[in-house]
Amino acid sequence: MKLLFITVIFTSIRNALSVTDKGKYFILDNLPKEAYLFSTDDCTKTYICKSRKQTYWFFGHEIYDCYYRTETVDGSFGPSSREDPNQCSYKGYITIDGPCYYTSNCGDITIGKLDSYSARVYDIDNNYNRELTAYGWCSFAYKDDDANWMTKISNETRINQINIPGTHDSGTYVMDEIYEVFSAFFRMIWEKTQNLDIYEQLFKGIRYLDVGLETNEEKEIYLTHEKFDCYNKKTGEKYYLSDVFDEVIDFLHIYSNETVIIHMKNDNANIHNEDKDIYIYEEEKTTSNNPEKIKIPTNEQDMGNYEYYKRIADLSINNDKKKYDKLYKDYFYNGTDIFPSLGEVRGKIILFTRNDFIYKENDKKMQVGLKVSVPEMGDCDKEKWLDKPSVSVPNDGMIKIKKDADKHEICYPRTTNHTFSISSTLMSDYKILVQDDYNLLKKEKWAVINDLLNNDIPIATEIRNDTDYYLDIYGKDNKFTTKFYNDGDVLTINFMNMQAVWKIGRTIKGFAEYINNNLLSNVLNKSLHIHNKWMVMDFPSTEIIRKVRDSTD
Repeated sequence: MKLLFITVIFTSIRNALSVTDKGKYFILDNLPKEAYLFSTDDCTKTYICKSRKQTYWFFGHEIYDCYYRTETVDGSFGPSSREDPNQCSYKGYITIDGPCYYTSNCGDITIGKLDSYSARVYDIDNNYNRELTAYGWCSFAYKDDDANWMTKISNETRINQINIPGTHDSGTYVMDEIYEVFSAFFRMIWEKTQNLDIYEQLFKGIRYLDVGLETNEEKEIYLTHEKFDCYNKKTGEKYYLSDVFDEVIDFLHIYSNETVIIHMKNDNANIHNEDKDIYIYEEEKTTSNNPEKIKIPTNEQDMGNYEYYKRIADLSINNDKKKYDKLYKDYFYNGTDIFPSLGEVRGKIILFTRNDFIYKENDKKMQVGLKVSVPEMGDCDKEKWLDKPSVSVPNDGMIKIKKDADKHEICYPRTTNHTFSISSTLMSDYKILVQDDYNLLKKEKWAVINDLLNNDIPIATEIRNDTDYYLDIYGKDNKFTTKFYNDGDVLTINFMNMQAVWKIGRTIKGFAEYINNNLLSNVLNKSLHIHNKWMVMDFPSTEIIRKVRDSTD
């Protein structure tokens, strides 16, 4: 009886481990030859192999006779050193055009010519123009040119004249997989806004990335969403800003006709102002007659603002390290034109910042990238939108009102300028219109989006003096409003996202599905004229990304 019990337990353990092991590699049974596919446990490489054998005591399999690109890989790989390739980053999809092989430089064939087979890509070898799929290393044709759609656009076209698909809080694809169940659940429904990592988004056609930054006591700079850290599945660590830059450059190295806008914001950056003297009293050295002031930061572990922005500059525009065939910094646009031509920025990253990202270089103040502010529009909620306007604005007129959080007008799309002077009120400076009413519910949010896309809503410009804020409200037919629908040197950034935190029974995913479905059915599928608009979305589908990019005049 004891022997039978031990045998049953052993068999159960073996079967359980075998089931777990099978999930850690692919048996490529769609091929006429024996073949297996797996990624290393750190997701840095994906191997295709010819053979497997049962492990000692039959606990899973050892995989051997493996290849990595053109190299033969010695040794065998057990369950603990393998990972399911679908759990790591994949590089999009291709249409296979030709035979496939065990290695990227041909060699042994896995299957003969395949015509128009669609397959997921796990690795790319640009030296031999082949990609690793579940059929082996295959020649290919790009599917629907998602990765290189800007190739068809003229060099003379300015970036604001291209209708660009973007993602909101772009680095949130892993918010729920490394935490205890309770925390993971709320992160999933309230904080996760994307399913794909940065590289995958770019491969599918996204060209605008919205990136929130956080710092910690170790002075690391990484991505966050409302103080919740973002993680990188490929590294198992925080999603560092340097990871984002690396992934975008990896993409642009291959698809050098594209450009990518990264719009950075401080979500939870613990920094102090180095221009202000911050003092505390050290109690034991203080007397009523002679208090001794000691100058220290509010928190000794916080970074000063110049140090923080200098670090970002050193990761990007000042980075002299070599990456592929050129210096890292040469992958970044260094001009001052807010709307450069596509020809100027092909193969480059355009850095935008929501506020002044200013650092010092030899006592000279320098800006990281180009400042494009996004007005804070969180005061707009369902009640404000459904309220009647507080003033009647003629369609072709303008009225100045005092900014009031309780007024309907705070929901109107708002202009922002791109000058370094916050106090500038020259109308020529206001070339960018922003809609970011993230606290609305889905029906009201769609109403604002739809009105803006149909050129049927007043707009506002925020003006402030020494004591008060005002809104200049322009009627929907005022020439200042209509320039955003007609002129060539303007841009509208339309944020489609909504906040779901503490909205019981509501999720970001649910909000996104409602907005995206309406955008497809009511606008994009009706061939509505869309002029100079970037659309920033949560969970965008491949179809909606294609429709946005193809709506460019």
